[in-house]
Amino acid sequence: MQCELIRSSRAHVTLLSWTSFLAWAALILGGFTFEQIVAGRVQEFESGASQQQQTCSDACGRVRVPYPFGTEAGCGLPQFRLQCEENGDSSSLKLSTGASEARDLEIIDILPDFLIVNATNLRAACCNCTTTSSLRFDDSVPYAVSGDNLFFVNGCNSHGYFTSDKSEGYIMKCETGCANPDQIRENYCNSFGCCSSPVPSGSRVLSFSGGGGPAKNNSDSPDGTCGYSSIIYPETYTTERADVLGSGRYGLKLSWAIQGPASCEEALQLSDYACSAQATCNFVKSVPGYTCSCDKKGYHGDGYKHGTGCSDTNECEASQLDDCHPDATCINYEGGHECNCKPLFAGDGLINGTGCKRVVQNFGPLTFGSTLTESNLEEDVDCGENATPCARRTFKKKRQSTLAAFLAGIISTSVLVFALCAVGAYWGYKLLTRHQPMDFYTRNLSRLKSYSDRFSSQYGRDTAKMFSYKELSKSANGFSSDLEIGTGGYGTVFKGTLPNGTVVAIKKTNHVSDAGSEQFLNEVTILSQVNHRNLVKLLGCCLETEVPMLVYEYIPNGTLYEHLQGLRGEKATPLDWSQRLQIAIETAEALTYLHSHAFPPIYHRDVKSTNILLDNSLTVKVTDFGLSRLVPKDATHVSTVVMGTPGYMDPEYYQNYQLTDKSDVYSFGVVLLELITSLKPVDFERKPQQINLAVLSIQAIKRGELADIVDPILLIPSDPKVMESIEAVALLALDCLAPQREQRPTMKEVMEHLGKIKDAFNPEKPDRSPLNSERLSVDVDLKRILEDISSAECSMVLGDLEAR
Repeated sequence: MQCELIRSSRAHVTLLSWTSFLAWAALILGGFTFEQIVAGRVQEFESGASQQQQTCSDACGRVRVPYPFGTEAGCGLPQFRLQCEENGDSSSLKLSTGASEARDLEIIDILPDFLIVNATNLRAACCNCTTTSSLRFDDSVPYAVSGDNLFFVNGCNSHGYFTSDKSEGYIMKCETGCANPDQIRENYCNSFGCCSSPVPSGSRVLSFSGGGGPAKNNSDSPDGTCGYSSIIYPETYTTERADVLGSGRYGLKLSWAIQGPASCEEALQLSDYACSAQATCNFVKSVPGYTCSCDKKGYHGDGYKHGTGCSDTNECEASQLDDCHPDATCINYEGGHECNCKPLFAGDGLINGTGCKRVVQNFGPLTFGSTLTESNLEEDVDCGENATPCARRTFKKKRQSTLAAFLAGIISTSVLVFALCAVGAYWGYKLLTRHQPMDFYTRNLSRLKSYSDRFSSQYGRDTAKMFSYKELSKSANGFSSDLEIGTGGYGTVFKGTLPNGTVVAIKKTNHVSDAGSEQFLNEVTILSQVNHRNLVKLLGCCLETEVPMLVYEYIPNGTLYEHLQGLRGEKATPLDWSQRLQIAIETAEALTYLHSHAFPPIYHRDVKSTNILLDNSLTVKVTDFGLSRLVPKDATHVSTVVMGTPGYMDPEYYQNYQLTDKSDVYSFGVVLLELITSLKPVDFERKPQQINLAVLSIQAIKRGELADIVDPILLIPSDPKVMESIEAVALLALDCLAPQREQRPTMKEVMEHLGKIKDAFNPEKPDRSPLNSERLSVDVDLKRILEDISSAECSMVLGDLEAR
């Protein structure tokens, strides 16, 4: 802090020294002010830059190329260098994505804050099959995909998947349906044979798949259908009727900005700040970076110091801007103009103001040389020597004074009434907002009681605490973004510190909806009935908001997904096999508790690595019970709307809408594969046949190539016992991934088998290895699974992601 003060003081002294010097020089040079000298230097510098830009091409074919873009050396900024390609009589303007698999995109139009590129060839089109496409912008290029674009799927019975680097791990799925292609009409979507979904703003990596499905009973095509998916900017889409292979033309909207600074305030401090004097800096969060514009009234130009800058607009010459009265003179000045009435006229000089009215000089004996405008006198008034007109003028003034007093009374009364209404409205609003938290509290508590008595100790749990909104807001510093520790489809999780020093995690929804409320109340229901060391503990909730906020114990070491993907940075070392095996066992214990020991049983429905938290000792805490379901006594399944995460979802549940305990077993099987491979469950960066981790792993095991997909970290140092243990867990995972739920083990059986594998892996217990004795039965199951997977039907069941 002391160093900063010293630096600030020195800067202040330096500024005073330069100011004094310039002021002294101004006096010697003829009395010029400091502002005039500085403005002259800026104008001289910008004039030289403009002369340099005058030699640059400002168009390529029909596309205008404004600064900071350029097609020649020395024109525009280097990062905005474009290619103008001559094609006979025509020209095309192209930009490079700069990525390793760089592609050149044809530019259709360049605008001050975005540009449009031709995306006609950026599509995944296929007949009776699935194909993929992708687009990647390198971090060094100043472009990012705008949030105004749509992921678009077109065609009868077509489908598509989409993800991006801004999707937060989520994958968007879009499916279409129509009896025949004749139902498809022009334009980009009319509800028949098409569907669309928003694209996250600021995306730089886009991956998507698409194509047509096999023939259905109501389809006119016996061989299947054609379809395609793409990323489009709706306002640019034009196509022919029944466009099932993307033959139409459409564009992609890209945001652009000068990269570097994190804000306009930071950009202003740069030596190469691109905006000219009088220009406005506009920060573009999606790139991120900034652009310049000339928005101030009285100026025009592009706003860039090396472009056209910001020049004064002569409103007096621009007839469309001239708002002066005919009897006024327009006088232009830097940044504006004024209208002065001509001699013998008075007023503000504006057409829409008081204008300019002729002034009458009165020389009668009763006027004493006063000046009156024509509007103050009646037409027959003559202020000569006759006193009668002057008396008449006095009477008119009194009448005007009476009228003015009357109007003033009306205005005063109106202002008073308005003020009283405003005060009443203010206190009414205060009263309403004061009771609103209590209204939310009463309603939410009533809904909780409609489920069951959540906050009792009948299940061995301590009574959950009711927190106030004020208490939670204070603990999380007003829900500051600095304390944000997680986000997803449910909302945001904040880190908070209670007055007693307890650190907690606060789940706060971003979206108000009945579905969101039900998920939060359902999570309260579930967590109030369970008590297990590997399940996250609910400390309480706040019912004073429309959707309740939940308060959990704080788990400081992130998620299993972050550890496997190396997202913890230097905070954590890679997990070895013994640690991963222990994590698998503890997760299985938690799920076994939910299935077999909770009453009534609970199906989690969203088992995945991002819902497995780890504390500092790597103890598992399973979380996120918003989608979970309580199972009625003696019921074998629950019929419910399909919800879950792609890559983890039970294919049988996806087909018949019946949720069972085996649905969690399937998801846990995918988690086991993640522990072995450290690969993502769904990744469009992989080959089409390998997008789904379950399919990829089954194919590798079938070819005897399991070692090729094992995380290399697990094989260093080389230990045959590690690979033997990994193989046993991989075969157990395949049992969990059996296509039919009857073929899968229960979570209790999975937990017991993992315990045996751990005992065999433990070097202190070499004689208890069950691996060789149980390998044969597992091999038989593997053969059965692989035979099922090889069929087309089961290929579809495994997520519709394996290329057909």
